[in-house]
Amino acid sequence: MKRHDSQLMSQRIKRYANTSFLELQEINRSPIHGYEDISLQSLEETTERIIAFVPGRMDNVAKAKLNCNRDSTILTLDESAAIYLYTMPIPLYSTSNKALRAENREELKPWFAFLKLFMCALEKLPSNRTVVWRATSENITSTLSRDRVHTW
Repeated sequence: MKRHDSQLMSQRIKRYANTSFLELQEINRSPIHGYEDISLQSLEETTERIIAFVPGRMDNVAKAKLNCNRDSTILTLDESAAIYLYTMPIPLYSTSNKALRAENREELKPWFAFLKLFMCALEKLPSNRTVVWRATSENITSTLSRDRVHTW
């Protein structure tokens, strides 16, 4: 019985304690840690490194700049177009989210310049409390429960 207690205590210590400072740093590091150190660039420049992931980049950037809110007093044209580009029905949204969820942080680095522009734009927007609905092509009702908040 004593040995079992010792093993249990060891498991608890491992659960709440880290064996090294490096391990602690890795746990606390956001997957996008480091994007904020990149200088702000134009939308064309920020999307150069993600050409391989998003076909038709220049056409889509041009469409975003043409169709976004060009009269914004809050956002620059590039910031407004970055938000518009992210919401367009192209693989940018799904591909960037795949990179954000990747175990290998290196997969996210090509996205840093775009993330910098996109996040700077979002930070400038005023807060608005509202309900947003999201559709999915699959039936996910079995994974949801009533009276519980689900975030994705």
